[in-house]
Amino acid sequence: MIEGYCRTNLDDSKREEWPTVFVAVPQKGDRMKSKNGKELKVCGITHIMVRSSDDWRFPYPNPRTSERYPYPVIEVELNK
Repeated sequence: MIEGYCRTNLDDSKREEWPTVFVAVPQKGDRMKSKNGKELKVCGITHIMVRSSDDWRFPYPNPRTSERYPYPVIEVELNK
């Protein structure tokens, strides 16, 4: 499983609850569905390194260890 988060600049979609774990790296053009059923298209993927609780975009603890070493996540950008 791949940890990450979704982000969008669409005001009506920012409050939606988007996936934070992925079975594969999404591709441009794939569709993401929020917990409430709203769908948006993937328009970008960024691979980043974060430390647990150090990065406001990914405030979840490192699932592999309780230590604060950097680990990879993906940032999925969504749009219409």
